Amino acid sequence: MIKRARIIWYALVYGPAYHALHLLLLPALVAFVAPAHLLYLSVGIAFLISLMLLAWGSVNPRWGELIIYIERWFLRGTPLLISLFVILIAALRLLQVDYISTILDALPFGTAFGFVAMNYVLFWLLEYWLSRVAAVELLGVLAPQGSIVDEVLVPYVLDPAFAQIVVYVGFDDIGNQNEKKTAGMAKKRSALQQ
Repeated sequence: MIKRARIIWYALVYGPAYHALHLLLLPALVAFVAPAHLLYLSVGIAFLISLMLLAWGSVNPRWGELIIYIERWFLRGTPLLISLFVILIAALRLLQVDYISTILDALPFGTAFGFVAMNYVLFWLLEYWLSRVAAVELLGVLAPQGSIVDEVLVPYVLDPAFAQIVVYVGFDDIGNQNEKKTAGMAKKRSALQQ
């Protein structure tokens, strides 16, 4: 019993202490979009949820994956800029700085949420393309000379029996189901079953 209590106490201290941005991100996102009359209540609830997720993630390796995913999606690379901006604006709103709280109190939920969500999507797209360019260059360095034809496309030889497989199941204009299968698929199935 004492060992279990020690583990829980360790998780409650270790999780938030080593993952401060994780702890602040969820309450900051809530503070950014919460209505003025529910601001402190909703931020407090979000803070407790964030604290419990971090503590649980410090105890259980499966829940620890959640910490890794939050870091990967929100706290690494260019999305970190948006996360820091949201945390800063949320802190200023909680401190009732007039220039921030007046605007966010009057702003509709969808506008504030859309602003944050679209910026995250924009920076995720930017991260994807930056990583893709790096991957193409690395494949060019690691691949044998002449094996990469078009960026990340690496040619390989297909089994001729699989090259004939085409399956189409759909509906025509009046709702009748159409089904089309080539002979190569039937030949391959019969060859595999034998």
